[in-house]
Amino acid sequence: MGEKLKQARVRLGFSEKAASEETRIPVAVLTAFEADDFSHTGAYVYALGFLKRYCLFLGLDAAWFLKEFRGQSMMAEEGKSALPRMGVIPFFPFRFRSPAFIVVGCSILLLVGYFGINLVASYSSPALTFSDGGGDREIQERVFAFQGTTHPEADLTMNGRIVYLNESGEFQERVLLANGLNAFEFVVENKFGKITKIIRYIYVK
Repeated sequence: MGEKLKQARVRLGFSEKAASEETRIPVAVLTAFEADDFSHTGAYVYALGFLKRYCLFLGLDAAWFLKEFRGQSMMAEEGKSALPRMGVIPFFPFRFRSPAFIVVGCSILLLVGYFGINLVASYSSPALTFSDGGGDREIQERVFAFQGTTHPEADLTMNGRIVYLNESGEFQERVLLANGLNAFEFVVENKFGKITKIIRYIYVK
């Protein structure tokens, strides 16, 4: 697949840099396409949009190249080795000598836990999870519903537009999609000013 792309580009008289400037596709991505290097093409759905644009620019059959890219990407993914599991460190609780010591100890632990949670929250970015697992999607429908959860007191926006949360921090936002690549930037900010940003790509066939 990569060699065919390279031959078409050379035949048209474009260097990689010139092709990048014409298509607005990063040079590194074009190089990866032409070398069949799927580890440097970026997010899967994002790469599909770039590849289709590149094929149209070169006057090639985009459908064939997209099919080939999907097949080779799946083979590359299956070849990855599983990550090793981290060992579990055992925890040995202390033995307390008297009930009074237990009560005092538990009270201290509760206080430390309360202040510790607030201290961690002041330095940590807010959590943002999606019910579909997150990540990029390739679909045929023109309507998609984002669902997920974050902290109920946080502020959430999608592409700069406010997303409303219920009392549990759950949200649901339906969007109308255009053909091709659609990008949605979710930004959640907690009361300490910490921000979490997630970009979701939806590719409509």
